[in-house]
Amino acid sequence: MFVCNVGLPGTLVDALQCAGRVLWNSDDPALFLLFRDSWVHEISLDEYKDGDLNDPDRPRSILKPNSQQRECAPYSSLKLVKFNECIQLMFAQYLSDKSPEGFFAHFINSSLTITVIALLHSTKFCCDWSCHNVDGKPNFNLQDYLPGKIFTMALPSPDMAKTKQTRNKFRPTAERPFLEFQLLQCLKYEHSIDPLRLARPPHLVLLQTQRMTLMRTHPTKIRSEHDITTILDESKEWADERAAKVFAVIEKFKSDYSHSTEKQAGRKRKLYLHCLLL
Repeated sequence: MFVCNVGLPGTLVDALQCAGRVLWNSDDPALFLLFRDSWVHEISLDEYKDGDLNDPDRPRSILKPNSQQRECAPYSSLKLVKFNECIQLMFAQYLSDKSPEGFFAHFINSSLTITVIALLHSTKFCCDWSCHNVDGKPNFNLQDYLPGKIFTMALPSPDMAKTKQTRNKFRPTAERPFLEFQLLQCLKYEHSIDPLRLARPPHLVLLQTQRMTLMRTHPTKIRSEHDITTILDESKEWADERAAKVFAVIEKFKSDYSHSTEKQAGRKRKLYLHCLLL
């Protein structure tokens, strides 16, 4: 049986209660698995210097309404992840287990040493840490207890990790009203010369949704008649009749708007120089 916990537990008591469920319905060996985020290794136990130092579940820093998960991570849960000895030993220390089953005494150099052996266990392993190492090598293999093969995935390269997802780019909002005006002018003209204009309303020349799509599409994505047909998801018949005309309108708008913008910028520069001279 398996019980899995995703994320750092709020306290070690929560972890123990969760782990205890694995033996409710069976006497067979069972596993309690703790999945944690990779950022836990970016935090040091030495950073837990605020608050009650006698509280093993103290947070990393003084909590605020907007505190993030890293600040809320309990000291005991982080220690559980970073502890490189027997986890059962850690549980016994956390619970101050001083029962006869929790301790044994032995003499070293004529001095009495009390060593915590934590809770007794009847299985081959009590945890996967160094207390079960043989000749300095791990003796516990999680794969031996799983019904299927553990999924492994290669970590992304540093270059891929630095690559940010690019957001979709759209046409600047300042350009859209002027482009819409040009498209409407084209629509009216095409309708006026349509032999079937009495039966076909103007909006069928270029639907409003299509105009909105063209107005929002970034100029770099419209470089040919084929691009327009693809963006609007239109048929070959529509492309043969409309694509070239719509593309010509957009190209003319691009040239006219660029020219007017340069003129406006020139007037602003002249006005600025005039103000400096004054």
